[in-house]
Amino acid sequence: MQKDLTTLGETVRKQSYETKTGGTMLDLVFNPVTGEFEQQNVAAGERPSGMVVTEMTKEGFANVGEPSREELYSRSAGLIENGALVRKRVFIIGLGSFGGTIAIELAKAAVGEFAIMDFDKLETHNVVRHACSLRDVGRYKTDAVEELILGKNPYAKVDKLRLDVMEDPVATEKEVQKSDIVIVATDNNVSRFFINELLIKYRKVGIYGRANTRAEGGDVFIQRPDGPCYSCLIGTASFDQTAEEVSSKEAGLRSGHIAAYTAPEDAEAVVQVGLASDIAPITNLMVKLALVELSRGTSSGISDLEEELT
Repeated sequence: MQKDLTTLGETVRKQSYETKTGGTMLDLVFNPVTGEFEQQNVAAGERPSGMVVTEMTKEGFANVGEPSREELYSRSAGLIENGALVRKRVFIIGLGSFGGTIAIELAKAAVGEFAIMDFDKLETHNVVRHACSLRDVGRYKTDAVEELILGKNPYAKVDKLRLDVMEDPVATEKEVQKSDIVIVATDNNVSRFFINELLIKYRKVGIYGRANTRAEGGDVFIQRPDGPCYSCLIGTASFDQTAEEVSSKEAGLRSGHIAAYTAPEDAEAVVQVGLASDIAPITNLMVKLALVELSRGTSSGISDLEEELT
């Protein structure tokens, strides 16, 4: 049997459960009312709300109930002040290979509130670099990432904004205003400049990240009140706008790296992607910077990283 649980719903879904008899691969749900596994039509895309957590034993699944916060975050005690992070709100703009990964890592660290924004659906070519899996292809990234967040942190509150950051500037501004920190994981400078202005206006901390061509490297920039802003980078030797990775034709059109009149075959030649392992150091740095900022004023061990990271 495989241990692969999605801990969402009044039922808990087991992906690709191998039966003891014929070895048939089935999609099943564990129903705590009947105590039995039942087949589920996953293609319908319906996932109920609520939470029951199960664990795998040699005999099968045992219902162990909802975990306590103390048990859930015991391995990070001392390094992170979980009690403080529970009261923090993070706004993540863009749920691609950067934003999706960062959301899950912050959920593991006990961040209590999330606002996640993305207008796009997960496509097959996204999967090899994304935190989500093939079963999520065709779903909105906001829905899929929300499920992953709650799978790691059932106590989290998640607000979903299924829209482009520039499509509804009023909604974006409201979320920046409400959040303790903003993760800017968009793929173009138009949106970054817009968020930059909001961070200045409301004196918020923002963390930007991007990969360079073929993810051979990348940039991480933290913007604090009274410090240099994202726009300050433009035109400096430390920031090359043309070196940005173009991960898809659509992203290239949005960023201007691919002109609207470019022939399809020429557009595909511009797309230059890297491996998930190439962007992992970038997202890791962004997560740690976020935790340092969110832990500011507490006596957590991660505060000692600030001097090393900045």
